[in-house]
Amino acid sequence: IDLYDSLLKENDRYYILKDFHSYREASRHIRQLYKDRRNWNKMSLINTANAGIFSSDETIKRYAKEIWKVNGNF
Repeated sequence: IDLYDSLLKENDRYYILKDFHSYREASRHIRQLYKDRRNWNKMSLINTANAGIFSSDETIKRYAKEIWKVNGNF
């Protein structure tokens, strides 16, 4: 099934068209926010600061311990 048929003739299994309007609205809103560079930079900095620490090594260790129930040094 090609893309056209999957969206318009089939049941749009992944709801691509159903979400398209909200996607466009969110995209428009983001473009408006981006025009105010000072505020955009402030929001970006706050977002980055609130992201917390991420370490792939620590995540793998936690998965090993809590999910896979494997002990050891990785």
